[in-house]
Amino acid sequence: MASNKAPALKVAASAGDIEQPYIDVARALPVDRFREDRVQALATFQAMGFPHRRVEEWKYTDLRLKMRKAYTLPSDAASSVTGAGGPFGDLDVHRIVIVNGRLVSDLPVQDGLEVVDALNGSTAWIDTHLFRLQSDKPKALAALSTAMMGSCVAIRIKDGVTLAQPIHIVSITTDSDSQHHAHVLIVAENNAQASIIQEYFGEGGKDYFTNVTVEMIAGAQATLRHYKTQNE
Repeated sequence: MASNKAPALKVAASAGDIEQPYIDVARALPVDRFREDRVQALATFQAMGFPHRRVEEWKYTDLRLKMRKAYTLPSDAASSVTGAGGPFGDLDVHRIVIVNGRLVSDLPVQDGLEVVDALNGSTAWIDTHLFRLQSDKPKALAALSTAMMGSCVAIRIKDGVTLAQPIHIVSITTDSDSQHHAHVLIVAENNAQASIIQEYFGEGGKDYFTNVTVEMIAGAQATLRHYKTQNE
């Protein structure tokens, strides 16, 4: 899917030694159907660089300073992970599991709910909404996520549907000194209602970089309840 022309960036900085290893890794990734989006996103990240204290939203955290370590891409994602449900493991939910940035779980199936692995296919509603928020207001980390995403999960709650069970998105890291990136699109159409639980966890004592971008689009009179827990 080709993106529209990128708007002018409000924050401009030349990529330096800290950003360059990430740019080199992204450029070496295999070509897929999001090639044009990845190239454009990488150009955005290269222009903006990692956030630092001169960026208003990051004035208390110099992420660029923290990213001096060049994290590597993880090994192949495990086919299953013990305790993937975490503290919500006993809940009756629609669970989506991402390990080291890659989708490993079966996709939930229910009337009124559509979940698509967008790396392997697309539909009109995905093409309409995917990356839309990023094009409206570019963010460096979201751009890096798009450029290097190992999975792209698109979730649609159809018009007028109320989901009784929450959607539980679990992001797990198993590799030390690794980086992983994923993208999640959630679209609640008109009058739809759903709860989203995002959970992040990794094995204790390991150093890694997790970068998951979530876009949420709500139609008229739609309700999305979003909960996020971090156990890292």
